[in-house]
Amino acid sequence: MNERETIICRVKPNFWWIIPLGLGEAAFFLVAPFEIAKSTPAGRFDWVVFVICWPVGALFLCVVMYCTLHLARGFVRADDAGLKWRGIGKIRSASWDEVTDFYDASSPRGARKFAVETKVGILKLDGQWTNTGALRDVIQSRATHSQSRAWTMQSKGEKWPRVFHYRGWDNRWFLPMITAVGIIFWPCFFGAILFQPQNVRAEFTDFGFLLGVLSIIGKLCLTLGKPILYALTFWPMLREVRRRRTERITATPDGLTFEDGVQRIEARWDEIANFYIAPPTRKLGNRVYVVETAHGNFDFVQELGPYQGLQTLIAERALNSSSREWKTPGAKDIETIGGEKSKWRDGQRVHSYRTRSNRAFLGGLTFFCVFMPF
Repeated sequence: MNERETIICRVKPNFWWIIPLGLGEAAFFLVAPFEIAKSTPAGRFDWVVFVICWPVGALFLCVVMYCTLHLARGFVRADDAGLKWRGIGKIRSASWDEVTDFYDASSPRGARKFAVETKVGILKLDGQWTNTGALRDVIQSRATHSQSRAWTMQSKGEKWPRVFHYRGWDNRWFLPMITAVGIIFWPCFFGAILFQPQNVRAEFTDFGFLLGVLSIIGKLCLTLGKPILYALTFWPMLREVRRRRTERITATPDGLTFEDGVQRIEARWDEIANFYIAPPTRKLGNRVYVVETAHGNFDFVQELGPYQGLQTLIAERALNSSSREWKTPGAKDIETIGGEKSKWRDGQRVHSYRTRSNRAFLGGLTFFCVFMPF
C-alpha cells in the first residue's frame, strides 16, 4: 500500500440533518413553557409544564451535542502503519500486527455492522460510514496476524452451542413497557391535559363552534393516534412473544434443534431442505421465517434473539437446501420493476409514489400541523 491508497472513512454527510432537527425540537421544548405562561392569567408560570418540557429539551440538546461531536470528529484511517480512529474521545491507533480479529456483527443482507479487534481496543463500524468496502478489503489483506482470514459472521469467544430464544430482557421488559406507555400512559396523560372542561369551553367560546370542533378532533388525533398505532404494531409483537415464550432453537456445528415444550425437532445441516420467508397473512403482521427439514418444519419471528445470527448460520451451513437466501417465494421478480410478475395482463404495471400509505401519512401530518395550533 502506498500513500495514494490510504483509506479515510467518515460519517456520511446525509446524517447532518439530525443536528437542525434536534436543535428545533430542543428549542420548542425549552421555549414552550414561557409561551404557555403568556396565555395564563397574569402570566403565571405553570411548573408542571416546566418539569415536563425542560428535561426533554435538555435531552435533545445532549443528543445534538453528542451527534455533532461524532459527526465532526469521527474518522477511521488505514495506511501503511495500520489503523487510526477516533469517535468522540481520544485518537486510538494500532499497527497491523496488533489487529487480533475482524468479523461481521450483523447479516450483510441488512444494515451491515462489523468489528475490528485490536490490542488497544475494538473498532466498530456500520453503514453510516463512507468507504467501508475499501476499508474491509484493506483490513482483510493487511491484518495477517488476525485469527480470521476473511470476513465472516462470527464473534471472538463465541462458543457452541448457540441458543436462540424469546426470553431476552428486551422481550420481557422493554417491549411490555413501551407497549404500556403507548397504549395506556399516552392517552391518559394527554387526555388529562388537553380535555380539561374549562379549556374545552374556552375553545368553543374563543374560536366558535366550527374551529372548536376542529380543535377537539385534532386533540383526539393526538391523544388516540399513538395508542392505535401501538395497538396495531407493538401489541401483536407482544402477543407473539408471549405465545412463543417456551420456544428455543439450539445451533451446534452439526445442526439445529427446535423445542417448544411439546415437540422436539433435530436436524443436521445437510437435512435442511428449504428455508424462506412466509408470505404475510396481514399487512402489519410479523415476518415469519420457515425452516423445512427432513424431520419436520418449524418457524421463528424477528423477536427471536438474535434472529439475524440464526438466519446467517442457516444460509451459510444449509448447503443442501433448495434456497440460498432468505426471501419470500415468488417475490423477487415482483419487486423488480418491469419484471414478468410485476406486469398486468394488458401491459406494464405503473410504480409511483402516489400510494395510499404515503397519502395517508402526508394527509395526517398536514391535518396535525394545520389544526393543532387551535
